[in-house]
Order: sequence, then structure tokens, then C-alpha cells
Amino acid sequence: MALFSKKNLAKAPKCLKDLDICLRSGIDFLIMGDPGDELIVSAELLGYQVIPVQLCNINPDLIGTRVIVNVSGAPCASYHVAWADPIFDHPNQKFLVVFYIEDADPRAIDALKPIIEDHEIQGKTPNNFFVGLVCREPNKIIQSTILPLIKLQIDWC
Repeated sequence: MALFSKKNLAKAPKCLKDLDICLRSGIDFLIMGDPGDELIVSAELLGYQVIPVQLCNINPDLIGTRVIVNVSGAPCASYHVAWADPIFDHPNQKFLVVFYIEDADPRAIDALKPIIEDHEIQGKTPNNFFVGLVCREPNKIIQSTILPLIKLQIDWC
């Protein structure tokens, strides 16, 4: 916890102070720039399990994979988001889902809208996670309709 002691935080750059605010209060955020390991280390120090998701690897039309499930004995198609399994499997654990968006298709970024706006995953609204978006290219222009939904943008120093 030494990283967030009052003494260390007072001397920290603004980006680290903003990150501390987001992590302590569970506020969704966008980091423009590369936080390196500081994001994950900081989140883990505060008790979060971090789920990193490279959004460029996600099909923008699905944001998950199609699987067949049985509902009342009848097979049905369902969209399963594998990265979210720990969130559902461990409801008492706190999670930070970090989407790396710099190389993502804009449609994939926009498909995150229900996750960011309503904290809805697979039609459920678990209350044990929040979202961080990271664009490691600080000057990249991100075309997305969800960016206004992000509570805090952090320009990483």
C-alpha cells in the first residue's frame, strides 16, 4: 500500500492522483498514454482482480463467442463473454476490467456501450466490477460514441 500513502500521493504526478481517485471509488476511466505496470500494480494493491482485454482481438460484431446452451431442455444460441467468467464466478471479489483500445475496430469500442453505460454483461448487471479503457498511444484519435460515457480521462504523463 506504500504507493498510495498520503506522503507518496502528495508528491505523485496528476495522472497517478487521478488513477487513485478512480480506483478508490470504482469510477470508469480512460487513460490516454501507456501506464505500463502502474495501472495493474495499483489496482491489485487496492484489492482488485484485473482482467485485461485486448479489444483488437475481439470480433466487433459479437464481443464474445457464440455457444449453444440448454434452456429448459432446448438448445439456444447465447453470446458468452469468456473474460467475464471470473466476475460471475466470484461475486464477492472486486474486478477492474481493462480494455486496451488503441488497435481496436471502432465498432468493437462502441459495442462496449452496455458494459460502460449500464454495467451489463451478458444481460446481467453484476455490481463487482468497473471499467478502465487504455489507449497506449497518447495522441491517437479514438472514434467512438462511448467516450462521453467515461467519467474521467487521464492523460498519462
